[in-house]
Amino acid sequence: MPRKRLFQNREFIGFVIEKQQAELLRDIAKAENISVSELCRRIIAEWLEEARVRYGLQFQPAAAEVVPSGSALAPLVEKRMEDVVRALAEVKPAVREAAQRLPELRRRVEELLGELERLRRLRRAGVVIVDGKVVSADEVVREREGLLEEELSKIKEEVRRIYRVRSRFFREVYARWEKVRREVPAREAWRVESEVALVLRWLDRVDPQLRELWRMLRRRG
Repeated sequence: MPRKRLFQNREFIGFVIEKQQAELLRDIAKAENISVSELCRRIIAEWLEEARVRYGLQFQPAAAEVVPSGSALAPLVEKRMEDVVRALAEVKPAVREAAQRLPELRRRVEELLGELERLRRLRRAGVVIVDGKVVSADEVVREREGLLEEELSKIKEEVRRIYRVRSRFFREVYARWEKVRREVPAREAWRVESEVALVLRWLDRVDPQLRELWRMLRRRG
């Protein structure tokens, strides 16, 4: 049985990189249990998509596939396809934003939790000196503690929103696409498939950070 082709249209590009970069690519590919070629394709696809959005470029597919007479999409399949594409267009930017934002959120949560711990130690001291006056530590701490807790609550809500985006992707994009993809012409299927795969790669980065951040916030209460 012939092997399934990876691409509808393909082009070979050769280029030279630093030896250390090549070794790193091989190490990462081994860790991911994929080939170096597949790793390079993933890196290029992700970078190109981010650059395309940044510069406002449009994806230009190869010449449209000719669909034989009588094999056009059935109305129900066409509607399902439209639903997938629309949901993907809405969810994809949110997943990309989450992948970029989560490291910053984690750093901020670590800062906030560290400051709250310092305030607890200050409260245990009983009194502090402010402008040469002895005042109650609880008085000094209470207002600042409230501001920190408010910011943590906002971050927790943002994390919940990211979880909702993730859930929506798997419910409205991934699951629906799995049902309809075999009924879609190969050219159109490849375009959507590459977009879905890109979001899945972003989620590979998002998921562990999201779980760790949620664990930190829940531990706080």
